[in-house]
Order: sequence, then C-alpha cells, then structure tokens
Amino acid sequence: PGGAPPHPTAQVPLGPDGLPRRPTRLPAQSRRRMLGLFAALAGAMVLLLVALVLRPGKPPPPMEDVNYRDAMERLQRARNAAREGRFAEAASLAEAAEKVKPGVDQDGFAARARQEAAAEEALGAVRKAIEEGRLENARAGMDKVQFVTPSGEGLKAQVADQLKARIRETLAAKLAAALAAPDLAEAQLLLLEMEPSQLREASPKVEALKARLQEEAAARAQAEKQQQRRAAVALTERRKVEMKAAFESVQRRFGEGDYARAALECDRVAERHPGDEDIRARAKLLKSLLPAFGKAFEEGHRKFKQGQLGAAARPLKRARDLYAQMGMEGSLGRVLDEELASSAVAAAESALAREDWAGASTFFDEALKLSPGDERAAAGQGQVRRKLEELYLSAYMLAEREPKEALAKLRTVLAVARPGEPLHEKASALKQRLQP
Repeated sequence: PGGAPPHPTAQVPLGPDGLPRRPTRLPAQSRRRMLGLFAALAGAMVLLLVALVLRPGKPPPPMEDVNYRDAMERLQRARNAAREGRFAEAASLAEAAEKVKPGVDQDGFAARARQEAAAEEALGAVRKAIEEGRLENARAGMDKVQFVTPSGEGLKAQVADQLKARIRETLAAKLAAALAAPDLAEAQLLLLEMEPSQLREASPKVEALKARLQEEAAARAQAEKQQQRRAAVALTERRKVEMKAAFESVQRRFGEGDYARAALECDRVAERHPGDEDIRARAKLLKSLLPAFGKAFEEGHRKFKQGQLGAAARPLKRARDLYAQMGMEGSLGRVLDEELASSAVAAAESALAREDWAGASTFFDEALKLSPGDERAAAGQGQVRRKLEELYLSAYMLAEREPKEALAKLRTVLAVARPGEPLHEKASALKQRLQP
C-alpha cells in the first residue's frame, strides 16, 4: 500500500502471507565473486576501448609545401637544360629554385652550372680571338676556360688544338718572311716560340741563313778592306807625287852632290807650302839630316876610294842610315850599298881579329843584308856564332868558381846574340841565376 502498482505482466513471488516475497540475499562470498567478475569485465572493456583508440591506421594527409614543389620543378627544368647544353639557363633556374626553397640544391648543381656557363663564354671569346688573329689573347684566354663536365673539356681540347695549329701557321709565315727579308734576329726570336716538332724543321733554315749572312758580311768586310787599301795606296801615290813635286829643287841639288844648297832649298819649300804640315815637317827633317849625310858620305866614300875599306865602313853605314831616313831618290843609294857591302866585310874581319865580337857581328850582318850571297860574310858570321857558344860554355864552367868572370862572358854573349835565339835564352837564364 502507498507504492506504485505492480506491472500487470509482472509476476512477483508472494509469500505465505500473500505479500510479495523479498528477494533472497546472497551469501557474502558469492557477492565478492560477482563483484570481481564485474570488475574484470569493466577492465576488459577499458582495455578494449584503449586498444581501439591507439590502434595504428592511415595517418591524416599532411599539408602540401607549395614552395618545395615549385623549387623542385625549377631544379628539374634546370637539369634538363643542362643536359641540352644550356648551362646559363640551367644556372639561372637552379639559383631561382634555391631562392624559392633554400637548401633544395643539395649537390651544388647551380654552382657547377654557373662555372660551366662561364667556361663556355670564355671559350667563345677564345674562338673569336683565334678568328681575328689575336693569338696572344687567345692563348691567355685558354687559362680562364675551366669546365667541370667531360663534354666541356672535350670542347676545350678541340679549341686548344685549333689554337696550336693557328700558332704554328702564324709562326711559319713569320719565319718565312724573316728568312726572305733577311732578318736573322727576328728569325731567332721566332724559334724561341716554336714547339719542338716545329723547331726541328725550322732551326736548320735559320742556321743556314746565319751562315749565309756571315759569309756575306765577311765578303763585304773584305771588299771594304780592299777598297780602303786601294784608296790608301792611291792617296799615298798621289801624296808621293805631290811631295816629289814640292821637293824637286831639293832632289836636284842632292843629286848634284851639293848637300849644303839642298839643305837651304828646304827653307824655300817650307815657305811655298805654309798650310801643308807634311811638307813642312819633311822640309825640317831633310834640313837637319842633309849636312850630316853629306859629311858621313864624303868621308866614307873618300876612304873607300883610298882602299881603307875597314875605316870606310862606319861612315858609310852612317850615311846609308841617314839616306834611308831622308827617303831620297837617285843612283846614290846603289853606290852606298855596293861600297858598304865591301867595306862592311873588311870592317867585320878587322873587328874579328881584335876579338870585337859585337862589332864583327854587326858588320857581318850589314854585309849579308846588302849582299845575302856573300860567302866571306857568311863564314865570318859563323865564326862569331861559334865563338859565342864557346863563351857561353866557358861561363857555364866558371859559374860556381869564378862568377864575376862568368858574368863578363855572359854579357858579351847577350850583347851579340839576337834576342829570342836559343843561345841568348840560355845565357840570360844563367846570368839570372848568377846575378838574381
């Protein structure tokens, strides 16, 4: 009573009193078992829910990076352009891709493409320089061509071969022009620029030019010397004619044997040629020599005529020496030679008898000079030489015991023997040893 009416379909057990029976209470152990079962079921449900939540599956689609996609497209276009040889365009595209997405060019493609483009531009400048003949510029430009691709290096090698061929052609043409000029200095400079293979062919040509020019120079020098000699001879002959004409009056007086009047004529010659130093100098010389000559000749000639041959030798030799200095013409010279040749032998033999070895040698030499075939003079000169050898040997033997006497003999040998002769050399060495 006082509660909600039971559901008409519900069957509520009733007790003996007709009242609904109270449910039977489970024992405590059964209740604990049931609670544990419920707890286990609840835990299992939680684990199942967690597993469902944490189970891996398809991730949600990420957000698209538009810059990365744009950069990669540019970079791919750059690589395509590079494959087709358009490196400048490739470098620009790769650099643009790097600006859009920094770091996208991980392998440095842009830098390599830019270097390849620069190498292509430099190689183009080299080609142009070759075409225009500016080979030095082309050679310098080749150092700036630095490709990074094998194909670029191949192009560089081709242009390098073209440059070498053009240089060879140019050097060959210049060498031909130098040889034809002929310009030996230019040809030798061109050899320094040639490669060994070209040098082997060109060097003999330059050497041949050098030899030819030397021969021509020698021939010109010889011709010039001959021309100078001819000019000098002509000048000398012309001068002789002038001098002969100037001293004609002197020569006439001299030929007449009037040596005093000849000396006076020298003053008149000098007065007639005030501006000619050669003539004035000769006039002065003749004026000083003519009196001495006249005196010596007259004395020697007189003694020779008197048969005093030995006494005539010295004045005749004096006269002959003066005659040679004056350079006069005429038959008097022949007379002097004949008289002196005869008197010199006599004077030499007289000196030989006095053991005047120096005087004897001097006059024998004079006689042989004037008359080379004079047997008396030759024999006398041989006798003098033998005596000098004896004097040297004697001095050599006396060198240790009597050095003063040895020195006296050596002085005689050195006064007579001619310098340069073996005897003179030996005597000089011994004298040096005795009198250092």
